[in-house]
Amino acid sequence: MEQALQIMVYAHAIAGSSKAARFLSPGNPQKAPQIAVSIMETKLETYLRFNATYPGFGGFIPWMTTSSQNIEPTWDWVNRVPGLDNGHELIRMNSELLWAVYGCISALEKSCKASHRRLAAAWQKWLDYAKTTVDKVFYRGDGRVCAVTKIGDQKLPVNDPRQSYACESTAYLDDPYEGELFTYFIEFFSGLSKDEKEKLWVAKRDKLVSVEYNMGGVGPITVEQGHEPWKILELPYFDIDIIRRLHQNAERVRTCNSIVTNVPGLFASVNNSTDPNSDEITGYISPAGIVSVASQKEQEHDVITPYAAWPTIMVDKSVGLAWWWNMLQGKKMQSNGQPDPYGSTESTRVDGKLVSALVTWDSKITTVVSLLGGVGDLVRRKMKIDGIYNEFISIASRPERPLEHQNLLLFPVTMQRSTQVLRRQLAQVYIQHPSTARHSVVNGSAPLRRLSTTRPLRIMETTGFTENQLMVREAVSQICAEFPNTYWQEKDQAEQDPHEFHAALAKAGWLGIALPESLGGAGLGISEATMMMQTIAESGAGMAGAQAIHANVYATQPLAKFGSRAQLEETIPNIISGKWRVCFGVTEPNAGLDTLRLSTRATKTDDGDGGHYYYSITGQKIWITCAQVASRMILLARTTPRDEAKKPSEALSLFCIPLDSKAADNGLSLRKIRKMGGRAVDANEVFFENYKVPASSLIGQEGKGFQMILHGMNAERCLLAGEALGLGYAAVAKAAEYASERVVFERPIGMNQGVAHPLADAYMKLEAAKLATYHAARLYDEASSSSSSSSSNKADGFIKQDAVGVAANSAKYLAAEAAFTACERAILAHGGMGYAQEYHVERWFRECLVPRIAPVSREMILNYIGEKVLRLPRSY
Repeated sequence: MEQALQIMVYAHAIAGSSKAARFLSPGNPQKAPQIAVSIMETKLETYLRFNATYPGFGGFIPWMTTSSQNIEPTWDWVNRVPGLDNGHELIRMNSELLWAVYGCISALEKSCKASHRRLAAAWQKWLDYAKTTVDKVFYRGDGRVCAVTKIGDQKLPVNDPRQSYACESTAYLDDPYEGELFTYFIEFFSGLSKDEKEKLWVAKRDKLVSVEYNMGGVGPITVEQGHEPWKILELPYFDIDIIRRLHQNAERVRTCNSIVTNVPGLFASVNNSTDPNSDEITGYISPAGIVSVASQKEQEHDVITPYAAWPTIMVDKSVGLAWWWNMLQGKKMQSNGQPDPYGSTESTRVDGKLVSALVTWDSKITTVVSLLGGVGDLVRRKMKIDGIYNEFISIASRPERPLEHQNLLLFPVTMQRSTQVLRRQLAQVYIQHPSTARHSVVNGSAPLRRLSTTRPLRIMETTGFTENQLMVREAVSQICAEFPNTYWQEKDQAEQDPHEFHAALAKAGWLGIALPESLGGAGLGISEATMMMQTIAESGAGMAGAQAIHANVYATQPLAKFGSRAQLEETIPNIISGKWRVCFGVTEPNAGLDTLRLSTRATKTDDGDGGHYYYSITGQKIWITCAQVASRMILLARTTPRDEAKKPSEALSLFCIPLDSKAADNGLSLRKIRKMGGRAVDANEVFFENYKVPASSLIGQEGKGFQMILHGMNAERCLLAGEALGLGYAAVAKAAEYASERVVFERPIGMNQGVAHPLADAYMKLEAAKLATYHAARLYDEASSSSSSSSSNKADGFIKQDAVGVAANSAKYLAAEAAFTACERAILAHGGMGYAQEYHVERWFRECLVPRIAPVSREMILNYIGEKVLRLPRSY
């Protein structure tokens, strides 16, 4: 496995990763790509000499010893080759090695240097040879793949008539954890028939078992019973939502279990103590974690294993590194304080009395590879080029996996804690085990704080925000982490509604963030809701993620303020629970921003049977977001002809109407608009033709609708400004990360001021717009509070609405412009890659036009400021 880990680092260095470069060549990171290439050239030469000397291995590598020029099988691996094994020194796990090389080829192929492409072709030739021999060396029919193959004569070619292969014992690669990597290689590249390939998976299916974790008041949490998931470092499993969620659950369980049991470590493959006389832990076992969820028997209960933090790092870098650092403080973990070439021993007892005799797992490089995210992105790219990506997704998504948990409990209430809280609990474990604390770690807080910079890049300055706002940011970030960029990219391309995301926020109670507690909401304000919307967009969800829910926040404001008790009791709980989606029906094709001239009519009529009244609606609305999935619409319609009203603003009324577009001939129809961006959420034309709704749909009084929607419109501008900020921060952070890792002319492109200065300028624009945005949100909340606190204060409250309008429109304008600048410059910083879908900035650029255009144009905002603030003559 060490060779596979090293090749993964080389792949990232070649691809331009600054993290890999600093690890590989800390004194001169600029030289790292060439160092990696040189090592891969030498390694290939060595492998080819081995193949020529020992052709019977079919290109695969056994346990070996090395000299300056050659590799040789160790004495116990003569005429034997592993498909998968856990070994020491320079052992190759062939399944991991193959995919690590595959990822490295992808990195070499991406390079613009001809020498790199030639090396990629040479490695591809080596890999292609393994494809021709893999079934002959390892496959024994009926889906059986040898864990270890006995070779008749390692010096005879594979196709020599005298050559023979047989499985050693009845140990087959039928596990769905590490062995699955080798199975995929055979599936994609061997010469087996379709029926034989299907048999490869049969043995694994009964081992794909889901179990529920319950301990210490936490649970149930659904996980997949299993062993160490090395496979997630190499194949893009996290592109499949259910697998990603199950893995995240497993890491929550491991972390929670260690806290509950007060053992300051994470179980993994460790060594069992069998020789107390020598104070060494020998005799290999593989408990894989926790008794209730492991696939094998647990034999140790007080062992810490630093390399075991890597799967947690794959879920949350900060928490995973906190674990890694904590475990490195264990007694004897670092060879009694002396430098250890592997970064740590493999494992040690909590009290330090026994330590592993082996240093099998290089804790440093394992941690670095997990920080780099493995080579899944590189492998995905090459899989798509080779035409096997869709097949991988299809196989990995099969229903034989534990996929029936569609309502998978990912985040029980007792686990909804911030990273900071979790860190404090990790530190508390060490307080209870003071014997493990080295380097004068008193309470564990000092080393943990050092790790804060390892979190995904979040560049917004958070000084000055309230505790509630920061709480919202942290909690919503954790939910958004369940939905990576690939989720949003797929939803965008398929134009599919992100209903899973909407359901996750509803389940956690966030759809009622700005609704009163008396109605079942969180009782927070638009200030906190704006932070929520910014966090969603900033997570990578962009405008699509925000638009999926923001009507639930702003469109419900006038309903909550002016709706009847019956309306509130019927509607609000269903909106908060996520059962009902909401859309906002104001804009019309022939009125545009001249809202007072909208023509959709709502005519009150009795049913001719005893005075039961209803409203008949006729007209058209346009650009109605989420109408395809909404159950209710907050509708502004004309109830009095314009020329009959005392004021144009008193001719409009507000309704909360049911939407039932599926019913035949009921007078309601929708037409979906094909859009440039934000394709995951639908935008529509909505047609009404004598569409009947109950008279009880009216909100408040007739003729007061325009004044009511101002509450929703100002809130919408604040939320939209937050969304634009999130989009801009995400783009600048992504561009900064790329500019730090992309190496051209032997240095990161971020060193060039032509790249750095535009991004720095974009960041400052975002920070300035942020101040305007949260000032507007605060004014909105203060105005809302004063207007509802007492009748004597209502005048002051409504006076403040002008100030709110100015602030909200200004915030929307500034944030939209800052976001556009940020997204445009992110594209340019990526160069040609900015045009590629896989880097996501093109998606955000398409979406950043929305806050510039909707719900009011830049020019109309300038008109508004000119009139309201500068007292200039009205121009519209």
